[in-house]
Amino acid sequence: MLTAKKDKRYRITPNPRLTRLKVLDATPQFIRCYVAGQMAAARRDPHMREVLGICDGDIPEDSFVKAFGRHLQKNLSEEDLNWLKDHSSSLPGKCAPEKWLQNLLVKHDFLRKIAELLSADEEDVLPIFNAVAQLDHHDILFELSSRLGRSVEELKNIVSLAISQTFPKEFEMIVAAVEKLLTQGKGTASTR
Repeated sequence: MLTAKKDKRYRITPNPRLTRLKVLDATPQFIRCYVAGQMAAARRDPHMREVLGICDGDIPEDSFVKAFGRHLQKNLSEEDLNWLKDHSSSLPGKCAPEKWLQNLLVKHDFLRKIAELLSADEEDVLPIFNAVAQLDHHDILFELSSRLGRSVEELKNIVSLAISQTFPKEFEMIVAAVEKLLTQGKGTASTR
């Protein structure tokens, strides 16, 4: 799992819940290159577990393809490009995921689902979400955590569940990519 601390440093931690597929998460530009490198390593070594690179919506596909090619240290063949297509996806929206989330904070169905998952009254959380929606998008989860008295990890889980239940079509491509790789039977460990 890729997590951002308040000081904008990043760390990668294993998630034992997914055991057959390694999901790589590309957020800032330096992480995009890291993910492309991990994917290139998996492409070179057919004995590695399957990988799925998931880029933020604001990362142009061509820049990710170029980074992948640089790490493979060769011109990409049609077979390489097809492999990359099968092993990569992106988050919804054409912006940073935090900005995408910020836009969701004004949608009534989403706020109702969040309130339900928090076991709170919608009227109690609405002013908090309205205030947080006006902040810098990088601070949303930290501010929600502070104002709601919940951990950032707990809020990530609640927000993720609310998004998947309220906007399931937004993630169909990612779900399909994961299912396809898992049915190939090669994946063996870890996640983002």
